[in-house]
Amino acid sequence: MELRLFHHFSTVTCLTMPSCENEDGLRMWNFLIPRLSFDCTYIYSAILGVAALHLLTLTPDDGVACTYQFNSNSLIYSKRITDT
Repeated sequence: MELRLFHHFSTVTCLTMPSCENEDGLRMWNFLIPRLSFDCTYIYSAILGVAALHLLTLTPDDGVACTYQFNSNSLIYSKRITDT
């Protein structure tokens, strides 16, 4: 599931991000940010979340994207509940 979302981000979603219309912006979204995500779990999770949301807008019945978003939101809310 994560590989599919990461691939979707790198090949499709990155083309919809701000500044992607110029070469430097596209390189940032297509190469640099995904590369940074290997060392930072927050960036990696953000990439997967954005890709899942984008995939859901393209294919609303996609079970993979729906499952990832549900699991991600569940983790966020359970963390908030345990922190309070």
